[in-house]
Amino acid sequence: METRRVWIAAAALLALVLVVFSPVRHHEFVAFDDQDFLVNNTNVAQGLTAASVAWAFAPANAYTFTGGPLTWLSHMLDVDLFGMTPGPHHVVNVALHALNTLLLFVLLWRMTGAVGRSACVAALFAVHPLHVESVAWISERKDVLSTTFWLLTTAAYVRYARQPALARYAVVFVLLTLGLLTKPVLATLPFTLLLIDAWPLGRAPLSWAERRRWRPLVLEKLPLLLPAVGVMVLTVAAQQQLGAVSSAGTLALPIRLENAVVSYLSYLVKMVWPANLAVFYPYPPHIPVWTVGASSLVLAAISVAAWRAARTRAFIAVGWFWYLGTLIPMIGLVQVGSHAMADRYTYVPLIGIFVMIVWGVAEISGRSPVWRRLAAALACLTIVACAVVARAQVNTWRNSETLWAHALGVTSDNFRAHAGIAEVLAAGGEIDAAIGHYREAVRLAPDSDEWQVNLGLLLVQQDRIADAASAFERALALRPVDPETHNNLGAMLARLGRVQDAIAHYRRSLELKPVYPLARRNLGLALASTGDITSALRECLEALRLSPQEGQWHYEVAVMLMSQGRTGDAIAHLRDAIRLAPQHQAAREMLSKLGG
Repeated sequence: METRRVWIAAAALLALVLVVFSPVRHHEFVAFDDQDFLVNNTNVAQGLTAASVAWAFAPANAYTFTGGPLTWLSHMLDVDLFGMTPGPHHVVNVALHALNTLLLFVLLWRMTGAVGRSACVAALFAVHPLHVESVAWISERKDVLSTTFWLLTTAAYVRYARQPALARYAVVFVLLTLGLLTKPVLATLPFTLLLIDAWPLGRAPLSWAERRRWRPLVLEKLPLLLPAVGVMVLTVAAQQQLGAVSSAGTLALPIRLENAVVSYLSYLVKMVWPANLAVFYPYPPHIPVWTVGASSLVLAAISVAAWRAARTRAFIAVGWFWYLGTLIPMIGLVQVGSHAMADRYTYVPLIGIFVMIVWGVAEISGRSPVWRRLAAALACLTIVACAVVARAQVNTWRNSETLWAHALGVTSDNFRAHAGIAEVLAAGGEIDAAIGHYREAVRLAPDSDEWQVNLGLLLVQQDRIADAASAFERALALRPVDPETHNNLGAMLARLGRVQDAIAHYRRSLELKPVYPLARRNLGLALASTGDITSALRECLEALRLSPQEGQWHYEVAVMLMSQGRTGDAIAHLRDAIRLAPQHQAAREMLSKLGG
């Protein structure tokens, strides 16, 4: 009878996942990491090759430990199987989420023997709206894949704990290491193994008086910390290399602590009432003292109550401290990016809260058939409500436009959403609207050099040269060693008649990036405008040597050569110009006059 119930529950869980997430098979890559990490990442786009595998594991590669080498390999395998068609990549994420749901159900059932409660926790995990981001976002493959290893590691540990043996411990160690190679967040997994030692495995009670019984259990976990600590160190270094870890000057530690405290409570509020979910939550400019104080008191009160309940209702303490502990790497103490919080960070931590709620309600309902039926009805209603909201949230991930438009609609002062929708509008040719959103983005986040550059490039398209120059100047104030921005600013200054200033920026660009044909050609044109044709020709010919397929550049060199009376050389370059750019009318006319 129990086996039949398990199979029915597993089938129902699988159906829930498919009903909620089936639309993703028609979704696109989104302009938020998908393009940079996958579509335009040549290492991923070539699929599984010796070179790409070496790249995935290279310690010097800043991307290696941001996603995890095994996560990168999974994306490469997708490319081999499906190419760059986004639908199948999405489906793989859903398949992994379905597998995680079933693993969580079976794991809880094997540990507790409670089919119904285990199925209810797994159902909440499967369809809670906060988990949509981890599944519907291709770039978050690391969430679903790492959780697969998390659950497999935990299952292997349960087997070891019930019958300790070195070989079984080795399996735990290997699975944990593999999981860390998918996402470093598994560094907190040894802590959760200690929690399940207390409940449901019952290896030692959560009691200070029984602390001696915990010593061998803690020592037992120490070898598992070795790969965890190593990967965490490499991850922080990788994030710093990518520029994702904010400096202490940008976000002071007290501010990060305040945000962490408030976020712990905010996630719980969103769990209960999952409204206004967005891909990006801006970091607040100021957090009121009363908010921090109230959040601290609530968290402290729950923690004290959970600890006091540990002897008689250990699931409360285990669930609560699971939530607190597994959120630590993502809570913002080490600030990665400029977001205050993210839905995807709750993927594993909320398991603890779901266990608290489900086992708590089951205990309250007791042995009364009426209360049990009411609890079952409440559980079904909650799961259905979560599924409906989650399905709607899945649809916001359809493409970049729906994603960023939704974020703008449910948040305020969201600089990242303004920049995201600006990118979408610019790609669609709506330049005026895109400029408006970029202006709002840089107003809200004036320290963003990237969006200043993007704004400047759009202003160039509208021939607003002075405004574009101002945007590039602001960008260089934030990122003074960017060769492309020096070149862009030089081009604007040249058009404004500030030729010597333009030459200075071109030269600086080439100091930073010596092999930069466009900047070298621009420097040549600027020198030519001052009358220094000899120097101009030297720069332009070097630019052509580096990039010989530019028809317009051959024409410009021909004009300079003609000014020096070198007609034969000029004719040769004009012929190259016409060969490379057959529609170049000026080159044709000049060649005709020269009788070439």
